[in-house]
Amino acid sequence: MQLCYAPFMARDQFVIGVDLGGTNMQIGVVNSKNKIVGREGKKTRSAEGLKAVVDRMARGIRQACDEAEISINQVACIGVAAAGAIDIPRGVVLNAPNLKWHNAPLRAMLEKRLGRPVVIDNDVNGAVWGEYMLGAGKGRGDVLGVWLGTGVGGGLVLNGSLYYGAFFTAGEVGQTVLFPRGQRGRRT
Repeated sequence: MQLCYAPFMARDQFVIGVDLGGTNMQIGVVNSKNKIVGREGKKTRSAEGLKAVVDRMARGIRQACDEAEISINQVACIGVAAAGAIDIPRGVVLNAPNLKWHNAPLRAMLEKRLGRPVVIDNDVNGAVWGEYMLGAGKGRGDVLGVWLGTGVGGGLVLNGSLYYGAFFTAGEVGQTVLFPRGQRGRRT
């Protein structure tokens, strides 16, 4: 998400943030002064499949742009925060149990639909980065954020950068996938 942070864009550009949950998605258009100027919310309906969710998300993004009275071409970047293990460089959702997705090429699908750069990250990493840049962690060198929800998620900012670890799961404090491409374990 740090690649989408507003101060690095031109005055007439905007960023869009999407919080993609298993039940709902929340979409916000943010201007270069970090003010939300457009929003949209939709039901995720992950049981309808990946393509249907991406289609719904793209429609929601366009509706949020309409509310903000901007064109999608004025958007510098779209950041999507999704629960689960994410391959950040490839923009692939490796495993998202609440969405029932495995190896979902979310970034490529959204970029094709919207024609804008997209960054995919873990939902708690996105939240921790937001707190680091604009909230309770502003001005701090290191931040640990822990979120309680369906699971227990965590994210780390160390020396001013999100810290991912070797498998992009650093900071996760609840049940976590240690080896995203490895064989699945079982509870005993």
